Amino acid sequence: MKKKILMLASATAGICALASPDPLRKANAYSLELSAEMQESKHFFPLGILGDRNFELLPSIGLNITENTHTCYEFREGKPCTYRRNGNGLGKFFFCHWAAHTLFNSRETENYGTLKNLVKDNGEAAGRHSISIAHPATRQYVLDVAASSTKHVVEQESDNVFLWGIDNEYELGPDYSEESVALFREWLADTYKNNLEMFKEAWRDDEADFQSAVPPKIDERNVRPGAWLDWRRYSEEMFAAFLRDYFSAIQDNDPLKRAVVAKNTQCSLEMQAVARNRVVNHELIAELTRDISQGLYGFDQYGHGGRVRTLPQMKRLC
Repeated sequence: MKKKILMLASATAGICALASPDPLRKANAYSLELSAEMQESKHFFPLGILGDRNFELLPSIGLNITENTHTCYEFREGKPCTYRRNGNGLGKFFFCHWAAHTLFNSRETENYGTLKNLVKDNGEAAGRHSISIAHPATRQYVLDVAASSTKHVVEQESDNVFLWGIDNEYELGPDYSEESVALFREWLADTYKNNLEMFKEAWRDDEADFQSAVPPKIDERNVRPGAWLDWRRYSEEMFAAFLRDYFSAIQDNDPLKRAVVAKNTQCSLEMQAVARNRVVNHELIAELTRDISQGLYGFDQYGHGGRVRTLPQMKRLC
């Protein structure tokens, strides 16, 4: 009898906990910018760290957001995205769609054919999900994954989402593939308005022409400075335009049109040895995506020794 009473009491407590969580566990208990329904005011500012998706600790230390992700691996196999809700309404999510990451293990797809990774300056294909955004099918695949992933997450998790994101620290290197070099040559002709003499002078090369221009390798940046600056600008513009399309694919499938940002790295901003290997122009990306990001811009903020990571340090740019 005693055992039955204890079991009944335990079950009743569990039901009550599910029905009405302790209000002090919710982030709105510690902020005037979250309503009783956990809706953000126009002055709400996200502040959080990675982990604790159940918000067991974050609200009590004044934090209101953590990261959540969805990687729709099944999309590559021609299957619809699936997602199961895991938010509990106690805090908000910076929700990231890892669309490019679905190609981490393979570039073979059911409906898009064999996709491509970017080519490094030594002629080798990059690994993992360092895709070639100059390859039309590969680019479209990522945008379609992002759109499908967003639709499914919105159906299951919309009330818990404050902000959308993309693949973790997604900063590509320059792409020396045939498709990218062809686009670069078109970019050169357009940039120089087909003025071959101006182009030759900028590159300090009397033999240069738009149809056969060869982008410099990273180690040639000091001996071919004109070519390097053009190659960098082309690559940065390509990547910024891709991110805008990526952000749009997510926001266009969100009925609430919430902001979308990338989670960038501090080192691509602060360390030239890193920055020259990545085609990330933070100023260009921020300006080109301002209407979609709604003035937010994200950086991964590292602790001492790089062992502790927080959510992106959000900056208001407008």
